[in-house]
Amino acid sequence: MRPITMIFVTAAEIRGVWQRKFSRHALAMVAVFAFSIALCAALLRGAPTTRPATGPSTQPVIGEQLRITRARANLAILESALDQFELDCGRYPTAAEGLAALVSRPPDVAGWHGPYVKKLADDPWGRPYRYRCPGLHKNDFDLFSIGPDGAEGGRDEITNWDEK
Repeated sequence: MRPITMIFVTAAEIRGVWQRKFSRHALAMVAVFAFSIALCAALLRGAPTTRPATGPSTQPVIGEQLRITRARANLAILESALDQFELDCGRYPTAAEGLAALVSRPPDVAGWHGPYVKKLADDPWGRPYRYRCPGLHKNDFDLFSIGPDGAEGGRDEITNWDEK
């Protein structure tokens, strides 16, 4: 018969192995967490909005380009909500109802299953988006932001129609 050998492991040995593994694991997790926070901060901060000191430029400032991109994305969301309103109600909101019809039910509208957006946000320059129905540029409706200069009819408008 073979003798039975017992392996004794002390509590100190177990504690040492656990601490080494935990320390490596914790260090890796902290590194991943720190990198994630730094990446999120960089993305949320955006690009610098200052121009180089080389004189005037015809290109928009990088921060301004981000605002234009955000306005285009918001227009696409509103346009989709308007299309859903039209599917439910059989028509687009009137000019009098405006974009508010996407948030709260207009009087005497059958089939409204909104709200189609949670709230109406302003454009990135702090002004409301403009809505015309019927549209001057599209048959159904025009949806646009007057852009950074704040004047309607300028070249910097962000629109749902293509003039370029």
